[in-house]
Amino acid sequence: MGWGIVMQGIFIVAYPLYLTTRNSLKTQEGEKAWYILTIIFGSLTFVAAAFKIFEIITRTALQAN
Repeated sequence: MGWGIVMQGIFIVAYPLYLTTRNSLKTQEGEKAWYILTIIFGSLTFVAAAFKIFEIITRTALQAN
C-alpha cells in the first residue's frame, strides 16, 4: 500500500512538471550515423543475449539426460 501512495505522490508532482516542459523535450534532428549505430549495437546485444539463453537451455537439457 505504501508503494501505491508513493507512486501517486510522484505522479502528482511529475505529471504537471512534464506538461509544462514537454515542448522543450521534443526530439531534435540528429545525424543518421548515430541512429544506425544504435540499431546495429542494439541488434548485436539482442543476438548475444539470445545465444546465451540458447546455450543455457541446451546445457540444462543435456544435464537432465
